[in-house]
Amino acid sequence: MSLWTLTNPPVWKSDAVATSAGWADPDTGEVLVTIDGLSTFKTHAPLINVALDVTHAHRILQSDGSFLFSFLTGDVIPLVLTFGEEVQLSPYDITNNLSTVTVAIGSGSASFDYVSGQFSTKLVYHYTVLVGDTGAAGTVTPTAITHHIHTYIPGHPLNDETHYLVDTTLTGKIDPIFELVEVNPS
Repeated sequence: MSLWTLTNPPVWKSDAVATSAGWADPDTGEVLVTIDGLSTFKTHAPLINVALDVTHAHRILQSDGSFLFSFLTGDVIPLVLTFGEEVQLSPYDITNNLSTVTVAIGSGSASFDYVSGQFSTKLVYHYTVLVGDTGAAGTVTPTAITHHIHTYIPGHPLNDETHYLVDTTLTGKIDPIFELVEVNPS
């Protein structure tokens, strides 16, 4: 275990503050660990929301006045991950088509592939509905982000995959619109 990181102060001085020179004692100002520009580093960009873009979905008016958003075979379903800060994907993941989000569709699952959003607060993924994909309303749910997403820090290349990793926990961050979606309705 590291004695300090970009996001955690030294273990021997847990109340140390991030300064432009590094971790410093909050009372004396003495620099305890030198990390040039520490206070300007963006060290985490939380995942705020996960939502389907239903702009091009088929809309079916329900008896209660609400709409059911449906996707049919051949339709592209856009999925948008929104973060609190600009993010970037690992170049290795992009080059090797490893940047995916797994989504449960009925009893099966689908891999949404990365499309755009590098160095922004929104990453966009697409899935094209195939014959045999089915899911009733309320069963389209993201289950896993299968790649590394990092906070974007201009001028600091991703040379260490463990630094600046973003918290991609999906729990509690799924847009309620997922309750109104079905795939290949009969």
